[in-house]
Amino acid sequence: MTEFAGDFEALFDGAMTRYAFERPSIARWWESHCSEPNVNIALQELVQPGDTCFDVGSFIGGLAIIMARLTGPRGKVVLFEGNQHILSQLTWNMIRSHLTNTFIVNKIIWEESDLNMYLSHNSIAPAASRVCSDEASDPHAIRVGRSLALDDFVAEHSMLPDVVKMDIEGSEYYALRGFKKTISEKKPVLILEQNVGDDRCLELLSDMDYKIFDSAGLHAVRSSNDYLEGTTIRNVIAIHASALGRYNLHNPVQKRKICSLDPLKAEVEVDSQGVVYSTFRMKLSRGRYLFVLSLDAKDCVVASEIWVNGTIQTKFYETAKLFSQDCRDMMALVHKDCEVVYKVLQVQKSSENGYMKINSVDIISIDAPLNFKSRSTLV
Repeated sequence: MTEFAGDFEALFDGAMTRYAFERPSIARWWESHCSEPNVNIALQELVQPGDTCFDVGSFIGGLAIIMARLTGPRGKVVLFEGNQHILSQLTWNMIRSHLTNTFIVNKIIWEESDLNMYLSHNSIAPAASRVCSDEASDPHAIRVGRSLALDDFVAEHSMLPDVVKMDIEGSEYYALRGFKKTISEKKPVLILEQNVGDDRCLELLSDMDYKIFDSAGLHAVRSSNDYLEGTTIRNVIAIHASALGRYNLHNPVQKRKICSLDPLKAEVEVDSQGVVYSTFRMKLSRGRYLFVLSLDAKDCVVASEIWVNGTIQTKFYETAKLFSQDCRDMMALVHKDCEVVYKVLQVQKSSENGYMKINSVDIISIDAPLNFKSRSTLV
C-alpha cells in the first residue's frame, strides 16, 4: 500500500496528470453536451428548475454541468468525487463554466463515514479506478482519504436531494446502504450505473418500493436478465412507486422495430486524419427512438453519433472491445418531423490488424412520452 502524497507521476505513472492537463476539456455550459448519451437524456428529462442534485462520482464534471444548468439559480448540485488526482480538472471545469450553484466534496462515498479508503491502480483507465475500505483487498491500492455516508452528509447540511446520479465503479451498493434513511424519507429519483450480474442494488431498491427502468430502452428491470444481451455495464433509472404517475412511466413501454439500416447504403468517407465515417440519413417523425448497432471491430476506437435536425444530440466513444459490449444502443429524442443522421466512426487503429465492420443498425420506436415531466429544455 502506498500512502497518498500528491505525487501524480509516482502514483499513476503520469496517466491521470496527462489526462487532466493535456486532454481537451469538456464542453462549456453553452455548448452541446452529448457524452454518456442515455444518462445525459435521462438527466435532461428528470432534473427540474430548483432541484437539489447529487452527482456521486463526478469525474471531470461533464454531467454535473448539465444538472447545474437544468436546476438553475434556485437549485444546487453537489459533486462527490473521491479521486484526488482529478480534482484540479473538475474544479477548473466548474469555474470555466461560471457555475456558482455547484459544490465539490472530496470524499469517497461509502456505507459508513470516517473509514480509511483506498483507490485501486488503473493507469490505463483512471476514471475506472475502484475504491475499497480494506487495504488487504488490493496490495497496490493507494490510501486516498476518509469515507462519507450520504445520510451523514444530508444530516449535517440539511440538504435533501431530488435527483441523484451515481457512477462509482461498482461501489453503488455500498453507497446506497449509507443512504437508506434519506431514500426512505425523500424518495429521490436515482440514476445508477450497474455491473451486469450484480443485482444487489436492484434488490435493495425493489425492497424499498422503487421501480427500475433501463435508461436506454425504458423497459422495466428486475434483474440482470432484463439488460441488453452481451452487455457488462448498464445504467438504470429508479423511481419510487408513489412518484410513477408524475413521470408517465407507470405503464410498460411498447417497442416496435420500424426499420433496419443497410450498411451497404451508408455514405462512407475517410478524412485527412484517417477517420472512417459511415453515415446513414433518414427522415423520422416526432417520437422517441432507440438505435441498436451490431458490428465487428478489433484494435481500434469506435464512435457513434446521432444528429437531430442538424445538431448533435448523443455520442459514444470507446475502444472496440468496450464499444461492442456496452455502447451498442443509444436513444434519440425527435421533437418534430425532421432529418436524423446516424454516424459510426472508426477513429483510430491500435495495430495494423485493426478494423470495423457494421453488420446492422436497427431503429426501434419506443412508445413513451418525449418528456417525463412537461417543461422547456434548457440544454
